[in-house]
Amino acid sequence: MKRFLFALPVLSCIIIFGACKEKSIPVPIDPYALSVQCPNLDETKLESVIQCFYSPGKTFETRGKWWLLSNKSREETTQVEWEKPDPEYTCTNTSALVLGEEARVGFYYARIAIEATCRDNKKNKMRTKVITGTWVREDGKWRKLVLTRIPELTEKKLHDGDYAAAIEASKKWLDADPFSVEAYQNLYFSFSRSGPKKSEFNKQRNNILRSLLAINPKDSGVLFMAATLSDDRDVAKSFLIQLKETERYRVTAISNVASKISNCTTRLKFLQEMGGDNPSLDMQKAICFATTKKFKDLKNLLTDERTKAIREHLNEGDASYAAIWATQLSRAMRKARDNQAALEWIDYALTRDPSDTDVVAQFKALKKFRNRTPTPTPATKQ
Repeated sequence: MKRFLFALPVLSCIIIFGACKEKSIPVPIDPYALSVQCPNLDETKLESVIQCFYSPGKTFETRGKWWLLSNKSREETTQVEWEKPDPEYTCTNTSALVLGEEARVGFYYARIAIEATCRDNKKNKMRTKVITGTWVREDGKWRKLVLTRIPELTEKKLHDGDYAAAIEASKKWLDADPFSVEAYQNLYFSFSRSGPKKSEFNKQRNNILRSLLAINPKDSGVLFMAATLSDDRDVAKSFLIQLKETERYRVTAISNVASKISNCTTRLKFLQEMGGDNPSLDMQKAICFATTKKFKDLKNLLTDERTKAIREHLNEGDASYAAIWATQLSRAMRKARDNQAALEWIDYALTRDPSDTDVVAQFKALKKFRNRTPTPTPATKQ
């Protein structure tokens, strides 16, 4: 009986319709499959691959493109991780151009310049940037190089203040990706924080700058480094002008250039001329307001909100960077006779780099002000 009932639907089909045709179920088409996104893709031709991957003129999508990553990249990044949407930015690549191809240590690489316009979804602002991508040929097919492990290790060592380890990690990063602008940036900042001799520092700085300019002189990260490393202020300004549409790089580069201007009146004039709003620029202004005894400007600048933003900015930086700037802010607040703020900044500096001799000296200098009644801020002097 069970067998009869099981066969009944088929028998009824034969009786009612006379014959049963096998019904085909349509397979849904994945709109993000490479065969759909790029029906004419030829993975052996670089131009074909980059036009497919970057899709100039369209909103950039990672979905479906994990298969165009190199073998090493797919080992380090799962397909789920790669295709996870970025909630902070929505980008459109306006162009993707081949800069050059060359063989290095058994691999054949290509450098690609990508100009992108991205919307900052949190701030509702548009950002324009130029980046450089590295591609490698594997078994005759072009694949995108996207490393995650060694960059994470390098940045962690730099942030923690282990500069020797950060230098070694940066070099390994460049061994794996010889055209990584970020790897050169990390190498420079790790080396500069490690306390090199002036002659060694100048040699390494010049080598890094030459290498970066050879990769792509229009890359936003390269322009940032060129402005930062240039001793001549007019030369630095020429690079800053090219960064005018790239706010994050531009304001940081302005701060780096301003740091080299010893005269605070000149520095404030430079900051006003270049414009920009950022915690790193606020630190520069605060120190110079205190130095030039513009205490009212200092008080108006360092609101609770802006002080919090500065602290968050330093938290993101490496240990030496944070300690140096916190110590300078401590001295600025002491000049303004805000002893409580001076103590708070030097205590923070100690948490970041307790071995820094400048930090220790400022900490000792402020000992006599601990547990005292706060001193009123001096009268306004403009």
